[in-house]
Amino acid sequence: MNNEKVDQNKKVIGLWLEQNILEIIKESETLPEVTADLPNGIGRGNATEIKELKSIDIQGMKLLSIIQSHVNATVEMILEVSVDVYWHEYLASQEVRDFVGESEDEFQSITTYFDAPIKVSIDLEILKEPPMVMSHFLREIGGGRYSIKFNP
Repeated sequence: MNNEKVDQNKKVIGLWLEQNILEIIKESETLPEVTADLPNGIGRGNATEIKELKSIDIQGMKLLSIIQSHVNATVEMILEVSVDVYWHEYLASQEVRDFVGESEDEFQSITTYFDAPIKVSIDLEILKEPPMVMSHFLREIGGGRYSIKFNP
């Protein structure tokens, strides 16, 4: 593959990631764990916007067929995140109390907004002509102290 084609593929991949990575992160349902260090299954998270796209690193382009290739991309960003927790989760989890802060007043749910560093590893299958992303698989998402790996 000549350098012009490689550059064109990187441009297509970068644009696709910029347009789709936020939705992919939302679908992972892991934001409370990786951004707020909450236990699995506690809290509901939402990524509202990418505040800063720090880097997109594309590695390991591998030919799958004469018309398809596979790449892995690592994306680092700062996300605006919201995490909701319920009162019963607050009572049951020290991690939730540490995250939310002490409260003597009962609440139904509480939402906290904050910016969080996120690093995502994603596998992409690329069609050669016209260059476009055919499919994706989220391999890993991390932030704070934790990262979560996904198996195909």
